[in-house]
Amino acid sequence: MGENDSGCSNRCVLSALLVILACLSLTVAPGCSSENNSDRNRAGQANVDGVILITIDTLRGDRLGCTGHSAAQTPVLDSLARSGVLFEKVVVPVPITLPSHASLMTGCLPHEMELRDNRPFALSHELDTLAEILSRADYQTIAVIAGEPLAPGCGLEQGFDTYLFRPAPRRADVLLRESPADRTVDASLDAVRALEKKGQTAEAKPFFLWVHFFDPHVPYIAPVEVEGGDAYDGEVAFVDREIGRLLDGLESIGLAERSLLIVTADHGEGLGDHGEATHAYFLYDTTLTVPMIVKGPGIEGGRRAAEQVRLVDIKGTILTLLGLDNAAAFAGDREGTAVSGVRNRAASENLAAFLTASENELKSVPAFAESLFCHNHFKWAQLASIRTDAFKVVRGARTEIFDLENDPAELQPIAPSDAPRAARVLVDELDERVSRARPIVVKGERLFNSLPGYLGGTAGYDQPFVEKEKNALLPHPADRVDLLNRFLKAVELSEGGLFNRARSMFEELHALDGRNPSFAFWLGRTLKSIGEKERNSLLMARAGGMFKKAYQLDPAFVDAFYLFLWTQIQTGAFSAAENELDRFLGRFPGDPKGLELYGYLLTTQASNGIENPLHDMDAGLERFEKSIAVNQNNARLLQKLVDLYKSLDKKELAERCRRRLRELEPGR
Repeated sequence: MGENDSGCSNRCVLSALLVILACLSLTVAPGCSSENNSDRNRAGQANVDGVILITIDTLRGDRLGCTGHSAAQTPVLDSLARSGVLFEKVVVPVPITLPSHASLMTGCLPHEMELRDNRPFALSHELDTLAEILSRADYQTIAVIAGEPLAPGCGLEQGFDTYLFRPAPRRADVLLRESPADRTVDASLDAVRALEKKGQTAEAKPFFLWVHFFDPHVPYIAPVEVEGGDAYDGEVAFVDREIGRLLDGLESIGLAERSLLIVTADHGEGLGDHGEATHAYFLYDTTLTVPMIVKGPGIEGGRRAAEQVRLVDIKGTILTLLGLDNAAAFAGDREGTAVSGVRNRAASENLAAFLTASENELKSVPAFAESLFCHNHFKWAQLASIRTDAFKVVRGARTEIFDLENDPAELQPIAPSDAPRAARVLVDELDERVSRARPIVVKGERLFNSLPGYLGGTAGYDQPFVEKEKNALLPHPADRVDLLNRFLKAVELSEGGLFNRARSMFEELHALDGRNPSFAFWLGRTLKSIGEKERNSLLMARAGGMFKKAYQLDPAFVDAFYLFLWTQIQTGAFSAAENELDRFLGRFPGDPKGLELYGYLLTTQASNGIENPLHDMDAGLERFEKSIAVNQNNARLLQKLVDLYKSLDKKELAERCRRRLRELEPGR
């Protein structure tokens, strides 16, 4: 496992697609009914050309026509739901893009993977992904990714021969780079047509195609208008239209009809319910439940299931359907690991049997979920939940129970003392699971750059979950929803260049919650932006103080530390920056960001009217080169090296860095 590291994946992105499409056997349980006998042989198998997995980022479960949303314009997905099997409630383990997709691909929960957030984290190479298992089974594997949280380096490229991320040019008002749905489909069809062309001369192999759409994610700027003008529904309609174009393209070369198709999502969207505009912060069904549609040879279509299923069981279900050895998919079920039943073999096998109609009953399994986002970024309470079809228990600073049969909108929380016995049993099970939670990797992996749209790069935890008694002393996230929304509005203003308005809001938020590291950090960012614009060294110094405070409040918040160092360089505090960097690199000698900052310290001649006594171009260049050797995905530093090498007349080295830049940002 982990055979395809990030360096390899980047080379794969540039490689020719040496993939051939053909038929493979899809094992199904004997005795299944089928309308098409040609799909089966006497061994009870169905023949398909491959597996197509489509994930739609941020697709809320109740916003399709087939799930009851009257304003939806989703004819393609609605048609697939009628002819395939529709699961109305797939429970995700975390409402955040990268860890949820990683759970789908590994069958592990976020705390087991030590992957609880988007960047600066990455999936550990210790874990076996669906793509790796299929690759070892001689499948050709392709992924086409549409959003920056899943860009190369996130760890999900493991096992993929080709892992494509072709974002559109960055827009000033869009925090995360993304590929719109039409661009994503173009890239997917180009890849598949290349496969079809190669298949005329090479040996035939089965394939696994994963296409990820990012469009329903904020900001909602789709080119499709819907009745009522709802922008989110417009994004979903846009994706629906493009999925139709993707399937039409695959059908034109004979692939769609002969493939196993799975369409699902990583999490939903709050859309203002419970005060949550987007996702990640709470554990309501608006963000925790998504739809899933499965269709293909051997699948008994025309059915829908209201019972909940779990996203973590999809990997094992696919392997079961394909008749592949899925022992590795359930390795974490051994005694003493994490929470019981995370990769419950029986759940995956039951789901596969239900799909093929060899079993008529879908056996619902309790679903565990978490959100540490508010804890990691704001130092509020951690959230963990367990859900059945009847009840959901959420543990934060307090424990709340929701009666999903009588209160599906989760508007009336019940205290454990007032809950039915069945719900109180779930409270005990949740407490037990949280207390026994353990990672199954030796060490989680950390990337070297965070995503600006996700508020910084704090790690924020030393163990899977905070003790219940300590968690109870922290603010309950739902009680701070007003502060949260004011903070998110201030971030929007700051990122939109309205720094003075944002500063006023951040000053007020920091005064209200002075121990919140993200409030201090973003006040510092805004002060820094104003200080740079006005060339105001006093504001720059105060910004540095805010970054230092954020880092002191959360020593895992390294982005705050990096910006603290940068403001020291900008204000001419060269010796102080050198001392901080020496201490930091003494603890983390290979940290690429620290090495990069040391390079900037040494290559800066003067700042804020102060000459730099440490100025040494050769030593600075050496630090830059050490940094880029560790993190070859740093486009900013690559451009800096291009400029430095050109000034030093090192043309070959400049061109090497320029080529790497073009690999990272095609069309640059």
